[in-house]
Amino acid sequence: MAYKEDGKVDVLTEQVKHLFNSYYSAGFANIGLAAIFFFLVIDSAIVGYATFWFVGMVVITIALVAVSFFLQNKINNDNARGLLKIYFGLGLVLSIAWGFIYILQYQLGDPDVRIFTFIAYLGLISTSTSIVMAWFPALVAFIFPQLTILLVVLILEEDGASDYIAMAAIVYSLLMLILGKKINHNLVVSLELQAINMRLVDNLNGEIGEHSQIQKELERQQSDLEKIVDERTQELVQINTSLHREIDDRQEAEKSLRYVEQYDQLTNLPNRALLLDRIGHTISTSARERWMVAVLFLGIDQFKKINNSFGHGLGDKLLQQVANRLKLLLREDDTVARNSGDEFVVVLEHVEQAHVAETVTRKMIASLNEMFVIMGHDLHIDVSIGIAIAPFDGEDPQKLLESAGTAMHRAKQVGGSRYEFYAEEMSHEIRERLNMENRLRFAVARGEFFMAYQPQVDSVTGKTVGFEALIRWESPEFGLIEPNKFIPLLEESNMIHSVGEWIIKNVVRFIHTGGSQGHRVSINLSARQCSQPHLGDFIQSVVDEYEIDPSMLEFELTESILLDDFKRARALVNRLQEMGCTIALDDFGIGYTSMGYLTQLNIDVIKIDRSFVTEIHRHDNLRKIVYAIIGMSQSLEIENVIEGVENSDELAAIEALGGHIIQGFIYSKPLRPGKELNDWLAASG
Repeated sequence: MAYKEDGKVDVLTEQVKHLFNSYYSAGFANIGLAAIFFFLVIDSAIVGYATFWFVGMVVITIALVAVSFFLQNKINNDNARGLLKIYFGLGLVLSIAWGFIYILQYQLGDPDVRIFTFIAYLGLISTSTSIVMAWFPALVAFIFPQLTILLVVLILEEDGASDYIAMAAIVYSLLMLILGKKINHNLVVSLELQAINMRLVDNLNGEIGEHSQIQKELERQQSDLEKIVDERTQELVQINTSLHREIDDRQEAEKSLRYVEQYDQLTNLPNRALLLDRIGHTISTSARERWMVAVLFLGIDQFKKINNSFGHGLGDKLLQQVANRLKLLLREDDTVARNSGDEFVVVLEHVEQAHVAETVTRKMIASLNEMFVIMGHDLHIDVSIGIAIAPFDGEDPQKLLESAGTAMHRAKQVGGSRYEFYAEEMSHEIRERLNMENRLRFAVARGEFFMAYQPQVDSVTGKTVGFEALIRWESPEFGLIEPNKFIPLLEESNMIHSVGEWIIKNVVRFIHTGGSQGHRVSINLSARQCSQPHLGDFIQSVVDEYEIDPSMLEFELTESILLDDFKRARALVNRLQEMGCTIALDDFGIGYTSMGYLTQLNIDVIKIDRSFVTEIHRHDNLRKIVYAIIGMSQSLEIENVIEGVENSDELAAIEALGGHIIQGFIYSKPLRPGKELNDWLAASG
């Protein structure tokens, strides 16, 4: 179907196609009819003219058929009108050729031939009407030349019947023209309707195709949406599961941290914080009911010697077994707690007379004097116990605990492996403490103090990342004195202020002279030091005097500093950080330390205490606690330093939990400045 540029059907082109496509059979019928005239009708008198006429008819007909065949698939909007002219001319020539045969028949004068010729004319006219009806001018071109010649021939005839034949020919020709016009009109309308129908079908097919495409797209989008919904649902389920797991982990961690705040991790006994609370509660209830309260302060004699001889691992197991034996001796309402180190405290409720406490004390000594078998070693220990009775020796928990402790130290001083009741006349210990205090007052002037520096090592790279400065006292009379013996005296006698300033100056001078070789050095600040109103100014002046980078200094605060005066501690932290110094929270989690402090203080480093590290590879609870602290630190962007790591098993467990800044004997003891420290730095970097 041919269309114009505006999309409408080109009827003329379709008419041309119809003309040429329908001429095959008509052409051969035309040759057949011409052959009948030539062989059956033509007289020998006109055979020459007839032959010429027949050959011409064949040539014209073949030409029309050839043109039709050649143009079968080449008819288009551009050449349609030119082809009509060709068809019109050929039809006109063919019509004149048939008219020529009428003239030849006139010369014969045979009535039968005339009748046959007239019938042939009628047949040609009726046949041409069905063939060339596609284009009315072609029908006219084929009819009028023949009709004109036929009429002329009939008019020249003298027979009266010729007039009737002529009239019949005219009427029939007119009828064929009218019929052809009508057929032509119907054909044009049919072509237009066919084109419209085809366009409607094409549009419908297009719409069906578009609808099908849209349907497929909708199905694809629905499938994609369902897939996305499934994926999101799975993600939400996973997120929900993760949230529940995280909530459970956090609750477990918080539970563990709360447990850490109140219980000793090594022995699972109440720690000092919970102990003081229990003593206070017991004193209150006993006072109402008029009972006495006995506090038994127990210390293992020469426990340090056991540690030095067999190692801290065996010493820790010994403490655990001591705790277990003590728990077996007590009533349900009594309390046994670990105070610190090798010290335990027992609180007896509802004591009627002092000899009840004495009886329990003897049982404790007898039980603990029995042999311990630990790690293949048979151990025998002695214990010293001090006894204080409320309300006689104090009604305040702290005072009662101190009284029992004084009595315990008295028992140790008189030989150990015994017990002593607290008495006011116990002055021996006080005098000893005074003597040590007197020696401490001159220790700085005499140059008996020196600083040792314990490396902090990155276990991943093996490189030194910093040092902790630790004060040491070497007396000419008593040799090297343990820090836990003289530092409490410094605190209680207020000498900590002057000694603390000496430590700060000594460390800053050490950094200034290049002793740390660019590594950060941390300094411990005591609670009494931090109570100094001008401590920040002093540190600033020393830093300015020696012109060091303040970022080379780190100051460690303990929980006692926060408890004594949190507002002052926060002001000091802010001042030091404004200077550029780093702030570390020491011994995190072993006492009163609260998570709330981390939200109110801008802490840079958390130091995880050795009590969480010892035997961590054997205790799942310890790993959970350290993991929680490390995870919390990372989320708050706080560094971690793990203290007291002594062996490879502990180190491996710490590294698996994400900790890698290590301070402990596994790498190095505290080192003296000079050759010892320089050799270390040369080896580790």
